[in-house]
Amino acid sequence: MKTKKYSYDFSKYNPDWILHFEQEQKLLTDILSIDINEIYHVGSTSIPGMSAKPTIDILISINNINYFQKEKLLINNYYLRNSSIEENTLTFFKLNNQNEKTINIHVCEKGSRKARSLMHMKDFLIANPKIANEYSKLKYKNYLKYSNSYLRYQKAKEFYLKELENKAFK
Repeated sequence: MKTKKYSYDFSKYNPDWILHFEQEQKLLTDILSIDINEIYHVGSTSIPGMSAKPTIDILISINNINYFQKEKLLINNYYLRNSSIEENTLTFFKLNNQNEKTINIHVCEKGSRKARSLMHMKDFLIANPKIANEYSKLKYKNYLKYSNSYLRYQKAKEFYLKELENKAFK
């Protein structure tokens, strides 16, 4: 199913993001039950004090991507992204009534590069609040510059994000 272009916003850290994750975690656990190993809150909304797009990123760890029953998410109003970001990964998203993306779900095989990257980045930014603040400022600057184009916003922070990932993996 093709979806409309969604809008996005940027906001200061909101402690309710943790509650939104916990609600979604329970829902996903009920939907997927035995298909999952672990569910983690990742991305900028999982970093205390960090400003971000108010989109909750969730990592679902599974044993084998080939046996994951994506239909369970599709029938519960999650959309599959057409392109896979990385091997052994499926990416889903959820929209609210205003056509705003509220949830990103990264379904990854346990121990995959994408799963490790998401967890390392979270741990790195929590352990380095100054760097998290720098990244947050860059994201906000890019949001102001590209508020009408999410793709340009993503592209503008790509190089910096790659550098952060390299630091996080050290």
